[in-house]
Amino acid sequence: MRIRAMKPGDYPEAERIGKSLGHTKDGKGWFTERAWSRYIPFDIRIHRGFVAEDEGTVVGFITYSSYDTPATSPYISWIAVSRKHQGKGAGRRLVRRAERECLKAGAEFLWVETPTREAGRGTEYEGTYKFYERIGFELERVISESDPGNGCDCDMAVLRKVLD
Repeated sequence: MRIRAMKPGDYPEAERIGKSLGHTKDGKGWFTERAWSRYIPFDIRIHRGFVAEDEGTVVGFITYSSYDTPATSPYISWIAVSRKHQGKGAGRRLVRRAERECLKAGAEFLWVETPTREAGRGTEYEGTYKFYERIGFELERVISESDPGNGCDCDMAVLRKVLD
């Protein structure tokens, strides 16, 4: 498996992978129709990103950005790995590549938001939360479902990883 910078020609494949993952059965989560119509196509084109390739086929992607300038607080905006390639190290390698780039830029931490362990229980997001824990992310805080800044219909965990 090879990890490389995302190029414009990769956008349709990244969208296909993300759409194939859909969203939680109750319609909550990030990979919703609203996300695909309003956010993801834009974000994957303007945020930095990488793809995972297996035998020349894109099987996963990650994008990341930062709200501040200089970019000292980068966050993972989107990550998706095809179902067939989940559990085979593609996600871990994508995150690691983003971490290395963030370190080079002077960042100390990498952030990500995902439904809390409780909100994700029984959904695919339960596995997502566990994935982030396995690769070293720790819970920093929870954004309540009722918080006006929360773009999801559930409590969101803000996870942080110290970069080294």
